[in-house]
Amino acid sequence: MAIVNVEYCGNVIIPSLDIEITNQHIINATEFNLNIFKRQGITFTGTGQNISQVDIDFDPSKNAVPDVWRYTIKIDKKRCLSLVKSKVGYRTCHVEACKNFLNNKNFPQDVDIAKCISNAKCKFYKKYPVILLLLESPHKNEYTNAFIQIAPAQKSTGKCIESNIISLIEEINKRINPQLPINTNYKLIIANPIPFQTSLHILKNKDSGFDDNQRKLRDRIWKSLWHQNSLRYNFLNRLNNDYKPDLVINACTENLQPLVSCCIICGTCYPLVETKHPANHWNKYTKNNKSKFTPAEILKLRFGIEVIR
Repeated sequence: MAIVNVEYCGNVIIPSLDIEITNQHIINATEFNLNIFKRQGITFTGTGQNISQVDIDFDPSKNAVPDVWRYTIKIDKKRCLSLVKSKVGYRTCHVEACKNFLNNKNFPQDVDIAKCISNAKCKFYKKYPVILLLLESPHKNEYTNAFIQIAPAQKSTGKCIESNIISLIEEINKRINPQLPINTNYKLIIANPIPFQTSLHILKNKDSGFDDNQRKLRDRIWKSLWHQNSLRYNFLNRLNNDYKPDLVINACTENLQPLVSCCIICGTCYPLVETKHPANHWNKYTKNNKSKFTPAEILKLRFGIEVIR
């Protein structure tokens, strides 16, 4: 039986029958309808009907989705929040002719944080503090069909964040102590603790949805990668050395959220709040609400805010 050896900057091997990671059984691949094509970061052993394994590189230089600065959130003297999202707005507010924008047609204002930090001339990054929004890992819409990374939270998830992030932070700000300071502009950075496609959607048929089996696969591969020290250290390095956030919003999915929160609690000193994942909950009960729920109950159903520290 073939063995899947998942390593940071290593390979994921998808054999014909079983998927294993570092000798730990993950899931029976016969539960999946795989439709494999040659793409960037994917190589084959064998040809035609004799393919014995498929290797996917989990390599930051090839298919890691970058963390992005997508919005500036302004808090005025009355604690009213507003969102700045235009590319022109960024260049006007921070620095002229910024060179670190991603080529992202869905969110053209996205700034590649890693390039921004490494660019000594890009001084605007340090100008404002950070609110960090965490999602667990990128999925299908965060890559092109050629398996080239784009950015976090694309399409419906990104639109959901844009529509609801101000309401969420307003509610969080009512519950934390101390509150976020007035007359302050914040960078909202969207990041994935694991920046790789752990769902392996790239190996699924294009018309297939995200079912329980794929969720199980995503969670198991995510956990296997998370338990490798190099990826957790990379995540903590981003928090402690690059972002130093005034607030961390852990919006990972339910099964993975406790692992990320535990890492943040043990390895950092930043204020931490847990919420539900935006793709599944944030838009609930926001339109034509005729339910029997009170506004407070609706907020709990949408966001599920829990102040951890």
